[in-house]
Amino acid sequence: MTPRSPDVIAAEFDVVVVGGGLSGLCAAIAAARHGANTALVHDRPMPGGNSSSEVGLVPEFGCWAMPLAKETGIIEELYAADRRGNHDPWAEGRVNVLWDLTLYDAARSQEGLTLFFNT
Repeated sequence: MTPRSPDVIAAEFDVVVVGGGLSGLCAAIAAARHGANTALVHDRPMPGGNSSSEVGLVPEFGCWAMPLAKETGIIEELYAADRRGNHDPWAEGRVNVLWDLTLYDAARSQEGLTLFFNT
């Protein structure tokens, strides 16, 4: 048997979500909120995937002009949290770096969710 590298982490989780884009982040938060001991594994230094400041695409809220067809749930919570603390506009369809912090704060503050970035 080969000895483990110090970089190897042995842990048990009820749910492991691989990929920290918006879908993966929301799935991991939802699982943790429902009581599952959850890990979120992402290969980048921040959550958000294409929506992070690395790529900068605004989440497609197709309901901005139609409030009766509004997206809700965790993604709406994230958007509302960003708008409360970040008054800079999402100019020309691109997010700003405070969106990264909003996503990171949501993940980091969620009880029962363990983050593995750059993994």
